[in-house]
Amino acid sequence: MSYSLSLISKYRTELMGYGILFIMLVHATNPNWADIPILCMLTGKATALVHTVGFLIISGFGLCYSLTKNSDIWEFYKRRLMRLYIPFLLIALPFYLFFWLSGKETFVDFLLKESGLAFFVNGSGLFWYIAISILMYILAPLIFKLIKWNRLGSLSIMISLGILFCYMLYVLSPDYFNHTKIGYEKGYMFAVGMYLGFLSLNNKRLDLRYFLIVAICYILLVKAQNC
Repeated sequence: MSYSLSLISKYRTELMGYGILFIMLVHATNPNWADIPILCMLTGKATALVHTVGFLIISGFGLCYSLTKNSDIWEFYKRRLMRLYIPFLLIALPFYLFFWLSGKETFVDFLLKESGLAFFVNGSGLFWYIAISILMYILAPLIFKLIKWNRLGSLSIMISLGILFCYMLYVLSPDYFNHTKIGYEKGYMFAVGMYLGFLSLNNKRLDLRYFLIVAICYILLVKAQNC
């Protein structure tokens, strides 16, 4: 069984809008909704998981198109800087500045959080998605070249390395991993999105067996770490 990916490209903006709406709904969860089954389902962990992972997949998908149209790496980084990092710095600045000036956090804490490095240093997860996205954007040109060189082979290696990295963190530093797994265990899905982007650009169809294997690997990883 195979699936055409052209619709993802066509409706990428709508899919991201759909994801944003559901993520907002998840974060607006009211404890009293526990008595309403449909709202429980919509705001449950499974829904949050699907939509955050979906964002990474769609981001990888879109950046594959971007790097195909313009392979200038410095131009790529400049555009990502202006579209993601600068807006993040401006939005986060008043929030983190308040905590520093009020004496609730040190200047080092302020710098780490304002830069987005706090997630990687001590697992501060408030803006984990921004931190992981920045990391994936930095790695995007390399991921792009690897998948272009050997699409399925490179993807398989990156997924395997991603799972191994998470497992090693879990074994060597469980406390650190528990604070950062929200991002690390989802990061390699960005590479999956790039792979799908290559298939779409070359008018190839997705073999759902491969997609099922990726989904099973991800579920097993999450389950193993929650045992």
